[in-house]
Amino acid sequence: MLFRFSFWVGRVRLSPLVALVWGIALFFILVAFISPVSASEILSQFRLPTPSKAGEPPKLLPKQLPYQYGYGSGIEIRYRKDPDLNARIWDHSSVIQPEITGYIIYRPTDWLDTSLFLIAGKEIPLAKERVILLPDESLLTPDLHKTSLRADEAYLTIKKVFAPFELKVGRQSFSDDLNLLYDTSLDMITLSLNRKIRADISAGREILFHLDTLKERPDRIDTYLLYMEYRGIENIKLAGYSVLRRDKSRIEGRPWLTGLRSTGAPTFNFKYWADVAHLGGKDEGFVGYKAYAFDLGSVYRAEGLLGNPHVITGFAYATGDNPKDKKNNEFRQTGLQSNDVTFVGSIPLQRYGAALESELSNLRVITAGLGFRIGPDAVVNLIYHRYRVNQVAEDVNGARLTALMNQDISRRATRDMGGALDMGIGMSNLFGVRKLGLEIKGGVFYPGPGYRNLVITDEGDERFVLPDRGIAVSTKLEW
Repeated sequence: MLFRFSFWVGRVRLSPLVALVWGIALFFILVAFISPVSASEILSQFRLPTPSKAGEPPKLLPKQLPYQYGYGSGIEIRYRKDPDLNARIWDHSSVIQPEITGYIIYRPTDWLDTSLFLIAGKEIPLAKERVILLPDESLLTPDLHKTSLRADEAYLTIKKVFAPFELKVGRQSFSDDLNLLYDTSLDMITLSLNRKIRADISAGREILFHLDTLKERPDRIDTYLLYMEYRGIENIKLAGYSVLRRDKSRIEGRPWLTGLRSTGAPTFNFKYWADVAHLGGKDEGFVGYKAYAFDLGSVYRAEGLLGNPHVITGFAYATGDNPKDKKNNEFRQTGLQSNDVTFVGSIPLQRYGAALESELSNLRVITAGLGFRIGPDAVVNLIYHRYRVNQVAEDVNGARLTALMNQDISRRATRDMGGALDMGIGMSNLFGVRKLGLEIKGGVFYPGPGYRNLVITDEGDERFVLPDRGIAVSTKLEW
């Protein structure tokens, strides 16, 4: 179904889509130099018409903006300390990542849009070990950080030809309302219906074509997405979805996720979300999945109080594998999700905690918090998470913590993972500069009784001691 082609330009091997992307970029550059249309005329849609002279007909705004472009930049610093919850072993990481972004949209006709979004960036390690010893005594070699220039979006949109449907082909940005299903770029073909009922049907792969200077390797997981949403109720959305992934390399299996959700704001002071999902299909060992999960939450605005406080509550649950039956009961997300959530303001936080940063799998999470608006352009979120695994396990699937639970066989196995305290601060129009924004967010993980660190004494004896805290912090400046 999916094929790969490539050709050579000079001594550089390019796939057709890479050549198309850079051909479009070159075309736009040439148009910018030779087109008789000035920048002021291109942006005239956002200005009042020029007054006409006496006796001349008034100048009208264009019905369609043929060109649209924008650019931005930012820098992010990420710091993580003691993901193994053991201060005796150095496994800290500190990375700075500057980025430059730019997009351009060209509409040659009223039925065709072309979109290109490029990101140039580099991850620069400030402090990172070359080899990290994990608690299970295995060695982890961190990824090398290189300069990246990638096309985050590069697609064509065909409108009106198949009305009331639209067709998109190429690398597209996908995200659902809760970012529990997907929040990434995918090489897909998408057929969309956007009426009172919105429906998207997509097929493709996460990386089908090489569009990065790092030579990202195309994957072999066919991905099929169906998302339908009903908007007939004011301020409330009802949705159903299905995500099927077929790994032809037989590493990830064939998971099939289906679910229902509702999100909305019935009143000005209250918003909520509710998502229920079932996982079927086969795992990597071709054992059938039989698992489910749900995520419920709300934000209530206490209007009139100092700081306009928002009360945040949430409860998430995902089944774990029961070894007594012949099915795999461990729920897993799609692998395309980010789990970012915006409780108050626009600052994205990790839904299940910044330090843990886990997938919703064999996990029970109780969330409570407060959000404040400390000014017209500034918000603060304080969030507490309490964790518990549903089936006794060593770790949680997808978690950034490398520490293992229940390693001390002299103690009774426990499901109590502990808790975490997160904070997020977001500011826009910083120092009065338009579009200058700052995000500071992070969290501290407080390990529960199931975590113990193995220590070897000078005499060669082994004993377990209390674990240390795990910390994750990130700061992002955008303009």
